[in-house]
Amino acid sequence: MKPVIVGEIGSTAHGLGTAESDHDYMGIYLDPPTALLGNKPELGAVRDRDKDEGVKSEAGDSETTYYGLRKYVKLVTEGNPTVMTLLFTPVLKVKDSIGLQNVRDMFLSRKLAARHIGYADSMRARLTGERAPRTNRPELVAKHGYDTKAAFHAIRLLIQGHEMLTKQTMTMPMEHDERHYLLDIRNGLVPEPTVLRSIDTYRARIVAAESRSPLPPEPDYDKINSWLITAHAQHWSGEP
Repeated sequence: MKPVIVGEIGSTAHGLGTAESDHDYMGIYLDPPTALLGNKPELGAVRDRDKDEGVKSEAGDSETTYYGLRKYVKLVTEGNPTVMTLLFTPVLKVKDSIGLQNVRDMFLSRKLAARHIGYADSMRARLTGERAPRTNRPELVAKHGYDTKAAFHAIRLLIQGHEMLTKQTMTMPMEHDERHYLLDIRNGLVPEPTVLRSIDTYRARIVAAESRSPLPPEPDYDKINSWLITAHAQHWSGEP
């Protein structure tokens, strides 16, 4: 497996890292023709991490998730927040040799609103107890009274979803004021009731932005398909 792009996508890339932060990366590889045209299996998602599976990452650890290009495109056209970050991150460990970031606009659509809202709603429900917490951060709950990392991620998703809907971009690292507010939440400096109200406010903003967004209702699938064919053909032939 030879990655054609690897970029940092976690809190550090968003400007929200702390001394305890690890490093999360995402990469893309292209399956060979024997898998995509023949009957050999595709490689699927691959995780490479410093710690063993099931062991929580510590400060400075790194973890990379690799997807085949076709799988990545399926996820990004659905508006998956995590994979969309790779379209915008400026921190690349492996140069973008397929020009993914140059064509990111064709993947953007109003579909991203529902996915970002859905993730934020799920996190909010876990904070309030409407859903089982499923948190692996009991130390944050013990220290601050709630899962501050889940809370700041919920607001981050709503902010970035709004920015993509209105400006067709994702600022990385995040803007100064937003970044500092989110870090205050992460560090337990904002009471949970205030955080929940903020989630509701940012949620209302992204709902309003969806109806006014210049983005199309769906990604440009024809353009994406042509690009996918060209990217695979060039990669298989060894063209730059």
